[in-house]
Amino acid sequence: SEKRHPRKKKVSSASRRNDTNKFFERLKRMDVAKRMKTGVEWAKQCKILSWEDDHNDRCTQCNDVGNLLCCEFCCNSYHALCLGVKGDDNDISHIFDDIPFACDQCLLDISGLYEGQQEG
Repeated sequence: SEKRHPRKKKVSSASRRNDTNKFFERLKRMDVAKRMKTGVEWAKQCKILSWEDDHNDRCTQCNDVGNLLCCEFCCNSYHALCLGVKGDDNDISHIFDDIPFACDQCLLDISGLYEGQQEG
């Protein structure tokens, strides 16, 4: 059966540092396009549904408005620059025109579910 992406309480990245798995570590070593495509593929294999509700109107990182990337699996939205992608914010967003975007928290959650499936 299809399931919603599990929602976790927001945790600071500092306290989440050790909360990873081998599949998330593998994702982090990939270039951005491959990381996003692989994360979305793993989500499909885990039968995680895409986010259907509204996304945040402000960047989850800096709380400012602007050209935002919306996560496929939760309400989070980010400026590409806030994610560490270098370049002009308007030009960078076009990188994601043909690539679905998933935030790091969702990728961490998805990779944990995928890891559990692979081991089970």
